[in-house]
Amino acid sequence: MAEPSNKKRKRENASIIWDYFFEEYDEEEQQSYLICQLCRNKDITKRYKWTKGASTSTAQGHLWRDHKIDKNHPEEPEITGDIRSVIKHITSRRQLSLERSLIIFIILDCQPLNILRNNAFRDMLHNFEPGFKIPTEEKCKTMIQESYKWTKEHLQELLRSGANTVNITTDLWTSRRNDSYIGVTISWLDQEMKLYEALIGIELLPSPHTSENIKISLESILERWNLKEKCFAATTDNAANIKKAISLTNDNSIISIGCAAHTLHLSVMKGLAVIKQFTERVNNIILFFTLSPKQSDRLKKAQEERGFPKLLEVLQGVCTRWNSSYLAWKRLLELKVAIQWLANTLHLSYAKDDKDDGDYLKQIALTESEWR
Repeated sequence: MAEPSNKKRKRENASIIWDYFFEEYDEEEQQSYLICQLCRNKDITKRYKWTKGASTSTAQGHLWRDHKIDKNHPEEPEITGDIRSVIKHITSRRQLSLERSLIIFIILDCQPLNILRNNAFRDMLHNFEPGFKIPTEEKCKTMIQESYKWTKEHLQELLRSGANTVNITTDLWTSRRNDSYIGVTISWLDQEMKLYEALIGIELLPSPHTSENIKISLESILERWNLKEKCFAATTDNAANIKKAISLTNDNSIISIGCAAHTLHLSVMKGLAVIKQFTERVNNIILFFTLSPKQSDRLKKAQEERGFPKLLEVLQGVCTRWNSSYLAWKRLLELKVAIQWLANTLHLSYAKDDKDDGDYLKQIALTESEWR
């Protein structure tokens, strides 16, 4: 005999009762029941024995007898006040799955825990799943800590079983609160030549940032993960303190590798030092528009007058942000026509302030050969 088709099962599952009933398994009786959600909302329990594939006619009879609902007369339960006052039932497995998804969102998107108190966020979650009980901040902290412990144990096992040697990358950075941190990531190949990467530490680094203090922090992190003897090479920037710290770690047994991108950045900055006078002139034009909202607005209007398809803003180079000078100069080239038009327009103005600004802009302007 041919097996029932998927199409038939879909028709069964499409019964109207699934809009108003949910399935619950009684562990003691070892029996599945269909429970009416409409009755549950009124603190009344109506349940009917059920096995998968069995008829749902009893539940359909209940819907018509007690609620006057059938496929020709569908009704939604009456909702008064907050939609959250009518909560649908979800299984414990579904609740746990949603909690895990929420924790992954918080961790990967670096969300603060107070997002759980945001009414719009809570309404969104309840619209997605009305039965979801949003965990408290304390529960989320516990789940995040448990996630960390599980991940740490899993990573330690990966390192024990598949990492004969590891390479580290480390750098120092300062937060907006002026706190200094050291970060360490590791990479390694297992026996099947599969590449792994992991972050193993971001920690406060006490001042002063001497090579000795950096070395102590590095060794502490490596020892915590039992990697001190496995560390083969370290990639860092070219600062003297961190390069010396690497040489001091593990009695100079770790190979020090300078970051290629940082080395290239230093080379570019040294190259720009040769044309210091020119770079200062370029920066004067950039500062003219970035330090004054009035000049920035004028530049936007100049772009509109010249028919720019998209309004652009002047970019400012930052010495510690690689490639920013290139992007700032490239943007100036894109704005060349608008800048020259604005300088000529202001220069011919009868208003003294406008004329003074136009004269100054012409004074700091680049020549045609410099624009090229």
